[in-house]
Amino acid sequence: MEVTQLSPACPQVDSPFLTAVLGDALAWLARDKHCQRLSATMPGDLTLEENLPVTV
Repeated sequence: MEVTQLSPACPQVDSPFLTAVLGDALAWLARDKHCQRLSATMPGDLTLEENLPVTV
C-alpha cells in the first residue's frame, strides 16, 4: 500500500497555555475523531529489496 499523506491529528481541547509555550505544531493537519492510524516514514533512497527494523 502506498501512503501519500499523513493521518489526521486527534481533536483536542485548545489550551492557550500550551499553544503559547509550544505553538500549534499540528495546526496545518486536518483533525478527525478517527485519528488512530499508523503513519510510517522511511528514507527516500531505500530500495524495495532493503529491510529496516520497525518499533511499535
